[in-house]
Amino acid sequence: MTTGGRERREIVNSLFVSCYNEERVIGRTLDKVKAMVAALGEPTEVIVIDDASQDGSVAVLERYLAEGALDLRVFRNRRNVGLARNFFWAAKLARGRYFRLVWGGDVTPLASHLAIHAAAGRADIVIPDYSGAAGSTLFRRALSRLFVALCNGASGLNVRYYNGGALFRREDVVDAGIRASGFGFQAELIAALLTAGRRYVELPLPAVRDPVSSSVNWRNALSVVHTLAKIIAWRLLRPTRTLDMPRICEEVNDPTDRGKPRDGQG
Repeated sequence: MTTGGRERREIVNSLFVSCYNEERVIGRTLDKVKAMVAALGEPTEVIVIDDASQDGSVAVLERYLAEGALDLRVFRNRRNVGLARNFFWAAKLARGRYFRLVWGGDVTPLASHLAIHAAAGRADIVIPDYSGAAGSTLFRRALSRLFVALCNGASGLNVRYYNGGALFRREDVVDAGIRASGFGFQAELIAALLTAGRRYVELPLPAVRDPVSSSVNWRNALSVVHTLAKIIAWRLLRPTRTLDMPRICEEVNDPTDRGKPRDGQG
């Protein structure tokens, strides 16, 4: 099948790039994604969901759409809903075999990204271990270790790192039926999938901490408590849910046409 003069091939990788007020860094991240796609040599789509940014992020994204160097799809929320919900919505919109998150202000070395994808097929989930990331303060390392210990205690698992942008089978992300909305959504997903019997491999990889990260705050602390409660529930009850697409997500088709609202049904 051809689309717009180009043969349509099975998409292997779907990369979800988050975006919220990332005007200064989103271009740098997409340039790294371009290098990643070129090095992978596999059909790879990139999905960006702008979470109602108040800066010029969308204008930057429109330039990359017009450039056409990536299989890029851009969506814009009419209101801010948070990274977790965007992650699961992106999985629903995606078409690839594998799915993973790349932060809009990504600071992970290109070599680490490529190592994660090189391990695809070794297990159902490839979990990067960034516990030794450069630039971490003693306080942040202690918090990270505490978070991992709490998640492992709640789930009965022995995972070394939960929040590193793991690679999943896309259908697992969609079928998990998780409606997470807080800081610990990756931990919740990993715990749910491993509890359900999925296999995983961990890769100790170099990374650099974001020096301006605002992840340490009271809202995220409350979110962690909520995540732990849900992990325990998954461990004990293994609930089944369905994932509904929101009606606030609008595709940006090209720099002059913002498109029409999508509901994920066609």
